[in-house]
Amino acid sequence: MNIRDALPRNLQAALDEIGEWEPSPPTLPVECPSCLDLGQIKYDVPYGDERFGRMFPCPDCAKGRALFERQWRARLVEAELPAEYQHLTFETWARLPKAVRQGKGLALACAQLFVNSTDHSVSLTTAHRMAGREWQGVEVTRRSLVLQGPPGVGKTGLAAAIVNALIEQRKPVLYIRTQDFIESVKATFGKNSDALTPEGRDLVSIVKQSPRLVLDEFNLALTGEWRQEVVENVIRYRYGNALPTIITCNVTQTELEMQWGTRTTSVLFAMAHWVPLGGAVLRNLQQPEGEAF
Repeated sequence: MNIRDALPRNLQAALDEIGEWEPSPPTLPVECPSCLDLGQIKYDVPYGDERFGRMFPCPDCAKGRALFERQWRARLVEAELPAEYQHLTFETWARLPKAVRQGKGLALACAQLFVNSTDHSVSLTTAHRMAGREWQGVEVTRRSLVLQGPPGVGKTGLAAAIVNALIEQRKPVLYIRTQDFIESVKATFGKNSDALTPEGRDLVSIVKQSPRLVLDEFNLALTGEWRQEVVENVIRYRYGNALPTIITCNVTQTELEMQWGTRTTSVLFAMAHWVPLGGAVLRNLQQPEGEAF
C-alpha cells in the first residue's frame, strides 16, 4: 500500500499539485566517503587501462584494507609461495645493512625493473646504472631473468620479493621449486612407465602457460631424458610466447647446460638475462625486527 493512499483527501490533493511523493529512506552516517562503506571502489579510468571496469579494495578505510589483506593472502596460496618466504619484500631488502647488500645490487635492480615495467622488460643498461656501474656491452632488453649464485646468498629471497610485489599489483604469478614440479609430473606416471599421461600433460600446461612463472632451484643433479623433455617443453613455450619467467640456480652456465642439455639452455640464455648474485650469506640472517631473512 502506498503511504499516499492512506492520507486524507485534502492532503492527497495538495500532493497532486506538487507531484508524486514518496518518503525518502533515512540517511545513515557514512564513515568512508570514498567507497560509502562498501569496502570497494571503481576507478574512473579510460577504456584500455587495466583497472577499467574492475572493483578494487578501498585504500581509505579499514573495511577496504581488510578486503585487500584477504585477497593478498588468497593470492599467496594461489602462487604457492612457501610460508617462510611470504614476508620477504623489496622493503625487506632495503632494510639490510649496506655491507650485507654488497654483490647483490645488479640482481636487485633487475628484479625491481622486472616488477615495475608494464611488460616486465629489463634493460641491462638501466639495471647497471641503478646498481652504480656502467654497462659496457650491447644494450639488451629481455623479459626473463636467471638469478645465479651460491647457496644462501638471496636468490630465492629476491624471487619471493618479486612474487609478493606482483601479487600486490594483482598480477597472477606461479612459484614452484623445479624438483617439486618434476616430482609432481612423475607422480602422474603409470606403473613402470615414464610416458606423460593426460594428467601429466595438464600439469605441464599449467606451468608453461602461467602468465608469470618463478622456477626456483632450476639446477638438478639428476635430470634424465623425460625430465629434459618436460623442461624443454616449458622453456621453449615460454620463449615462443614471450612469457615472463624468473629462474634461480647455483651453477654456472656450462654446468647448467650439462644438466639440461644444449637445446634447453640455448633457448633459456636467449630469453633471459643471466644475473649473478654474490656477497654475504643471508639464510637465517636476523632482521632488526627479529624476522629471519
